Amino acid sequence: MLTNVYFGTNAGLVISTNANTAITVSNAAGETLTILFSSQDLDTAGQVLPDFAYSVVGVLNQNLGNAATPRNSAYQVEVSRFSDIVTNPLVISSALDSGTNTLSWDAAPYSYAYSAYSASNVTGPYVAFKTNLHFTNTVGSYSESATATQKFLRISTP
Repeated sequence: MLTNVYFGTNAGLVISTNANTAITVSNAAGETLTILFSSQDLDTAGQVLPDFAYSVVGVLNQNLGNAATPRNSAYQVEVSRFSDIVTNPLVISSALDSGTNTLSWDAAPYSYAYSAYSASNVTGPYVAFKTNLHFTNTVGSYSESATATQKFLRISTP
């Protein structure tokens, strides 16, 4: 899984329907990796690449000939389902009922680890108060007793 993926000049590119498409993506630090879309994967063919994805899931493979040395290059992530490019931000709702504050969100279709953070000011600093929450293919939620003091909450995943 890659997180915080920038498609750069490949944003808006239509994935080929008759040839493999290999593109270079980067993260916020400018580190790059190649993503491969096989023309045999009909789910990705003809799709338009976004500007940014929160995560991209695929198989890590190496595209080197048998005689190539050194063997520490040409790694790429092969994406076979376009839904494995997650572009939707995490949307959180909060409900207060009988002194309990409950945060809920639509969990991603992967076993991401979620963390809950709180701060006394909207600009932070935020401190983790619950980590390693897992919700796969279901609604994620976390409940805690409400307090009389103002609190700002944030949920984070990779």
